[in-house]
Amino acid sequence: MASAVTLAPRIQTPRTKLARALLNDFVCRRLSREERLVVMLHYGEDLTFQEIAGILDLAPDSVEAMHARIVARVRNQFVPAVERVLVA
Repeated sequence: MASAVTLAPRIQTPRTKLARALLNDFVCRRLSREERLVVMLHYGEDLTFQEIAGILDLAPDSVEAMHARIVARVRNQFVPAVERVLVA
């Protein structure tokens, strides 16, 4: 099943702007400081899990596992909520 939310970086429609704002809110409110750092460093700075592990003084496997949990939370909690808002 294809998701109704597509966040292509160069497309700025009202729907994608709203989805990005909702995602930013989700990250700020629902993720811990350490989880936010992993997201910002991995997606914002394009760092590898190995590099993030060095910065946060964690094992690379721990960073990778944390990232997997974050992605699962976004898929399970954020995506359905955004789809409800965007379809309404």
